[in-house]
Amino acid sequence: MRLLSWLTILWPGLPQLWLRGSWSDFVVAGGFAALLNVSIVASWGYTEILPPAFRLIAWPGLLLFWGGFLLMNIRAMPSLLGLPDTEILDALFTTAQTEYLNGNWFEAEVALNRVLELNPNDIDAHLLLASLLRKIGHVEEAKQTLRHLATITGCGKWQLEIAREWQMLRGMKEVDPPTELHFSPAVSAQNMHPQGEPVVSLPNAA
Repeated sequence: MRLLSWLTILWPGLPQLWLRGSWSDFVVAGGFAALLNVSIVASWGYTEILPPAFRLIAWPGLLLFWGGFLLMNIRAMPSLLGLPDTEILDALFTTAQTEYLNGNWFEAEVALNRVLELNPNDIDAHLLLASLLRKIGHVEEAKQTLRHLATITGCGKWQLEIAREWQMLRGMKEVDPPTELHFSPAVSAQNMHPQGEPVVSLPNAA
């Protein structure tokens, strides 16, 4: 269903008509269909109906019309589908990073929690949150965050960073290996501790 919805961006006015039932966009979609049909007929059917000058401007005009609406539809689809705006997510994550680097833990945590409300599968936000929780001494919460992170599709490429977090947690306090921690199939079995924790050779944390 999501793929079919995205395919509607190829027709001017169709996403809003399909997902919102907008009558004004019904006019846009119908108007584009009418112009396209007239152009096809005038170019390859009854060429004597319209003057040659029409054919010279019809197709470039239709192409510009279609291209403009394609860009508009691409920008509108996330909100139409109820997806978080990537610009908002990027701004929130940048704020979280800045506050984290400045040692403003509360402000950084608020921003990260907002990111995860909008996109629960944001790997970067989970990883930064785990680091933040470790820094403020919330070891159990940091462990839970890392365990949850390991269940998210695509986290395998971050195995080094996740293993580093576990190593630094062990340096603070005894941490039981996360027996339920499993990476995606891309993470080979030989890189895993028998008890489930990633095994990666890392330099000692400062």
